Amino acid sequence: LTEDCCKYGAENQSDNSCVARAALQFGTSHDLMENEREALLGILGIRATTDINQWSTFGRCSAPDSPL
Repeated sequence: LTEDCCKYGAENQSDNSCVARAALQFGTSHDLMENEREALLGILGIRATTDINQWSTFGRCSAPDSPL
């Protein structure tokens, strides 16, 4: 949908159509939101992995006789 909106908006800009401008703006903004969403999910994934690694390391350090 995003690509179609961008394509329609770009192809019909010369008509000075409100629909073409709206489609282009919608497509562009939706694409940017998806890129930001992917970046945020990547950051959260890295953060969760780091926290889990720290917790498991902390658990091992605090109990040296532990079988872990």
